[in-house]
Formats: sequence, structure tokens, C-alpha cells
Amino acid sequence: MGLSRGLETLAAMRSSFMDWIKRWLVWRSGESFDREPEWFRYVLHEEAEDYLRLGWVFAADLGIYHGQWSVLMRWPCDCKMVEPV
Repeated sequence: MGLSRGLETLAAMRSSFMDWIKRWLVWRSGESFDREPEWFRYVLHEEAEDYLRLGWVFAADLGIYHGQWSVLMRWPCDCKMVEPV
């Protein structure tokens, strides 16, 4: 087996394994596989209040480095997503 073929096989195995892990995590959490996608945005601190006013919710602190500039926010419903203009 050539190096190129070996790398392709390794990449396919990794992709398959990552897909399995994602499905297992969804199954473990009790959520459905066919739910609507969620919307996330990295939002600068100075814009976070505008997003909160429109209904976005805080999703995560981005830690010591990325958190200096922004936070992760999530759109909480299946309705039409809105963003500040």
C-alpha cells in the first residue's frame, strides 16, 4: 500500500470514528438525531448587549485568550434567527 493510499485510509477511519463519537454523544444526551441545527455566533464584547436584547443567550466563555475579545452566544429557538444590524 502506497503512502498516499495509507493516508486516505487513515483519514477515512478518523472521519468515521469522529462521526461515531458525535452520534454516541447525541444518543447519550437523549437528544434526537433529526433535530434542527442550532445557531452559534462569536460575538465581540461590545456587541453582546445587542444580541442579548434580540433574544440570544450566552453559550460559553472562550477562556483566557479568545475570551479577551468575544463570547460564544446561541440562538435559543427554532424560530427565524435575527442578528443586530
